[in-house]
Amino acid sequence: MLKSFLHFIEEAGLPLEKNQTVLLGVSGGADSVCLARLMHQAGFKAAIAHVNYGLRGKESQEDAEFVALLAAELGYPFHLLEDRVPETEKRQTGLQAAARKLRYTWFSQLCKTHGYRYVATAHHSDDVLETYLLYERQGRQTAALNALPLIRLLDNSDPDSPTLLRPLRFARRKEIREWLQQEGFTWREDSSNAKPDYARNRLRQELAATDLHFVLTPTIQAKQRSHEEQIRSWLAFSNACTYPEYGETVILCEAVYSIPDGEAWLHWYLRSFGFTGAQCTQLWSHGKNAGKTYLSPSGWRIETARGRWYLLNDAYEPWEDVILHAGEQTAALPFTHVGLEEGPSNFYPYSNQHMAFQFEEPNPVLELRPFGTGETMHMARAGHRKISDIFSEAGIPRHRRHVWPVVAYKGQVIAIPLVKRSGLYPVTSEESTVFWMTAAKL
Repeated sequence: MLKSFLHFIEEAGLPLEKNQTVLLGVSGGADSVCLARLMHQAGFKAAIAHVNYGLRGKESQEDAEFVALLAAELGYPFHLLEDRVPETEKRQTGLQAAARKLRYTWFSQLCKTHGYRYVATAHHSDDVLETYLLYERQGRQTAALNALPLIRLLDNSDPDSPTLLRPLRFARRKEIREWLQQEGFTWREDSSNAKPDYARNRLRQELAATDLHFVLTPTIQAKQRSHEEQIRSWLAFSNACTYPEYGETVILCEAVYSIPDGEAWLHWYLRSFGFTGAQCTQLWSHGKNAGKTYLSPSGWRIETARGRWYLLNDAYEPWEDVILHAGEQTAALPFTHVGLEEGPSNFYPYSNQHMAFQFEEPNPVLELRPFGTGETMHMARAGHRKISDIFSEAGIPRHRRHVWPVVAYKGQVIAIPLVKRSGLYPVTSEESTVFWMTAAKL
């Protein structure tokens, strides 16, 4: 088993290295005990995480104690969460899905706290077959093709999420138990696995009676490999069609419309953020219309603008006006922070990040605030222009404009950081003090 384990890791290209610690999800059952034992025998560093949901009373407590002893025997750090599955989550998604969400959320927190980059679970070949058939019988073909992938983000909606690995996918349930018995290793039996209350348990019994594994698995693996190739091509499209900006993801809609199966890519990409199939179809059909907002049930939103769709998680909050004196720099504002300093006229190259002014007083006081409805800015040649029009020409989407800071001096807007300066207070003499307003893009 150890030789097959190491061979599979190498052939599958799993990013496991001896000098990094992998977080193992261990229930105490045969599969997760096998994973922990193999990781230890292979010389990998690991930590063990166990969740006691308290669903089986004394039996659940004994599971937690067993896993704690296993971790101590292997010399692995042990993390224990004792928590109940929220009733609202249980009613909405079912017990197993709600428990998985609780477990994976905690795994993510552990990874951030302890610096773990990878989480490994003990899903094996039989689990893949069962999950595929369960989804297929529900008419969820795409979910079936994605059933228990070898490697994925633990949280698909978070690009900084730890990576989830399944290094036991090569093995069958029967082989795992036989190896544990041969090695003299014990494990815990979950009595709920024998109950016909869950669809997976009923399917497992059905498959055990017929042993369709040998017939179905090669076909399913071929289908999943083909789908994985499609996913790899879609990931390449993602790099070509999206880019990060100000904490948002910008989607270039013309690029999406130009790729093969663009609508299928859009569905695949946005479903991980909770958007429904109907919303994805509507965006594909009407995405060239600016000013539309799409809200996903999980809290993500898309704002459409000219040629771009903006994917963001949080609406921008109002912020208090800021006073800026020479020699100071603001704290982070929406999209930027701004500083004001004295310097020669050639101190910086002129740009939308470095704007030079000569004020009427030696100690000017600037005000940073959102712009008001109908407010204008005086331009050197064009006279007064609406700030909303300046934003539009600069390609600033509507959902950013109401919080984008403008800079005012004596009640007049003199600049929009990172966008444009007004024609007021130009540098006319190198002998007078020059004030540089600097803006850094966040």
